[in-house]
Amino acid sequence: MGAARIARLERPDPALVALEPPASTPTRAARREGPPAQLIPPGELALADFARHLSLSARRRTAGAYLDALQRLLGFGLDPLTAERVELEAFLSRNRRGRWGDYEGPLSSSTQTAELAALRRFFRWARAEGLRPDDPTEGVRPPRREPYARARGLSAEEVARLLAAIPVDSAAGLRLRALVLAYLLTGRRRSEVLNLRWRDLDLEGGFYRYTGKGGKERQRALPPPVRLAILVYAEAAGLQRRPEEAVFPGRWRDQPVDGKYIGEQLRQAAQLAGIPLERPLHTLRHSYARALRRVEAPLEVVQAALDHSNLVTTSIYLRQLEGQEDRWWPKLAAELGLEAGAEASSAPGVE
Repeated sequence: MGAARIARLERPDPALVALEPPASTPTRAARREGPPAQLIPPGELALADFARHLSLSARRRTAGAYLDALQRLLGFGLDPLTAERVELEAFLSRNRRGRWGDYEGPLSSSTQTAELAALRRFFRWARAEGLRPDDPTEGVRPPRREPYARARGLSAEEVARLLAAIPVDSAAGLRLRALVLAYLLTGRRRSEVLNLRWRDLDLEGGFYRYTGKGGKERQRALPPPVRLAILVYAEAAGLQRRPEEAVFPGRWRDQPVDGKYIGEQLRQAAQLAGIPLERPLHTLRHSYARALRRVEAPLEVVQAALDHSNLVTTSIYLRQLEGQEDRWWPKLAAELGLEAGAEASSAPGVE
């Protein structure tokens, strides 16, 4: 028998191969447990499944924030499938790292609250999927904090100094000036302005559309100074103003400029103007709310302008910006025999 015929006889028959039962595919639980020397740890496989779950049940930004928090948990050296409550509390109370890797003090209360929300969402899912018998976040409380404790608004004089410190001899400077005016005169949140597309602007009608919290679309009047600043910037930058392009693009015309980059530019301009800014872009929103109260806008008007769903939120917001009113100190000063007390007690509005 020739060698070629022997090779043909040793080759498996395709018909027989098709009749053989297929190899068993390991289940998801088996993949997680796996042998001790598996390449991917079970916790990371669980995060991949959780990411698919979030893609179907959460908004993109929320899902991204949750997954970032869980990645930080892995970087902290904890497995989400075996972590205990004490370890999670240590993770939430850790110190934050700066840009150059050095420690810069404890995490802010808002960051701790956001990370705790991500952990709770994951452990509820893991418990429902049978990956854990318990939820280690039960009993873990977010840190107590006073709402808007660091809220600060700029005065009219500070706004003038800030605008004067922004260079207008370049497209980047004109973009920053247009953004500052947009935040100051509309009171919108950071993403609500940065995510604007040219199709969202009606330059002839004088209004703009934006997507607020909860994905709600709203339409408001476009202040003429903002409209003019946007057009001046667009001409200087050579923007084509195509409907799908971003009004304030970054490196790519179809993508908005990064908010952190704009915040750093604004912080540098504020330093030149001698104005300390902790949260640059949100401070402009605070300034808008404070300006509305200075022109005697009712509380309900401020609530509608800021898109607050609850009037109590607006009240707390403004109380931090304006300070708690105290009508009793003039009488107290007079009782203590202080000269300012008698003068202040005769001021208008003091009973």
